Amino acid sequence: FLLIYPPPEPFFITKSRVFYGLSPPLGLLYIAKILENEGDTVQILDFSAEPFDDKKLITNVRSADVVGITALSPSWNEVKSLIDRVKQIAPDIPIIIGGPHCTLIPEQSLTETQATLSIQGDGEIVIHDIKKALNNEKDFSEIPGITYRTPSGIKYGPPPQLIHDLNSIPFPARHLVKQYAYGREYNPHLKAGEFTSIITSRGCPYACRFCSRGSISMQRYRTRSTENIIAELKEIKHQGYNHVLFSDDCFPANTKQASALFDAIIKENLDLKFSVTATRVDLADKDLYKKMRQAGVTHMQFGLESGNQDVLDFYQKHTTPETIKKA
Repeated sequence: FLLIYPPPEPFFITKSRVFYGLSPPLGLLYIAKILENEGDTVQILDFSAEPFDDKKLITNVRSADVVGITALSPSWNEVKSLIDRVKQIAPDIPIIIGGPHCTLIPEQSLTETQATLSIQGDGEIVIHDIKKALNNEKDFSEIPGITYRTPSGIKYGPPPQLIHDLNSIPFPARHLVKQYAYGREYNPHLKAGEFTSIITSRGCPYACRFCSRGSISMQRYRTRSTENIIAELKEIKHQGYNHVLFSDDCFPANTKQASALFDAIIKENLDLKFSVTATRVDLADKDLYKKMRQAGVTHMQFGLESGNQDVLDFYQKHTTPETIKKA
């Protein structure tokens, strides 16, 4: 399996691009771990963390049986170009696409590309069956959450299913991207293999009017246990990382759970630095923040959206400028 994270779109002001990789592609790394556990060989190319290299792509596509690509709406033009190039290199190779864009518009994602099939929702739950179908051991029509191409047109499997027990998912195969330098946004001096990310929940319990997260997560918010998160953080520490990003859609959504998590991090003396990619101002809690700082949290990013109450109300943020100032 060759799994590819697409290049970013060129910036709209200039045609230049910055390649530094915000954080590892956890979606691909979760899929990769499941495939490796089943005995498959997996290669990952992250073109958000390195410049696009056509020769590298050719070499990797020619040695692969299947290609999987993450589809993001902001990078959709790049994804389409990437699929076209893969088909030029290996016209008969199956191409699987998944990610937010496919979850929102699965049929359009296929009609606009030469991909073989697209996945809605959690890819980990169906990748085993997709592999069997590609080996003619199962019918695509039996696989939940996929849209697939046939000689007679595009067809659908049963409705997508979500993984209810997130603790059951094996930890991401981070060794496949150890060569990339991530996290420069948080510390420009970070080197390859020092920064990674973790996700402790899927979805978001809030319903802000402007946000796609509810649709992408199918209106379901799911969390992992403190014990499961600590076990992954111990593995991350053992792998040599020293800075970890909490990349949940909203972290912490539950301040009580977060307090227990950071108590455990302090107790385990993990000696890691942490950042938070997305949190809300109305979740700001001084006692929790003191604990988070003690545990090693260095950066937090708040969704402010606006300083005008009428705009906050229109977008159903349920916050106020005063709450923003306090946070």
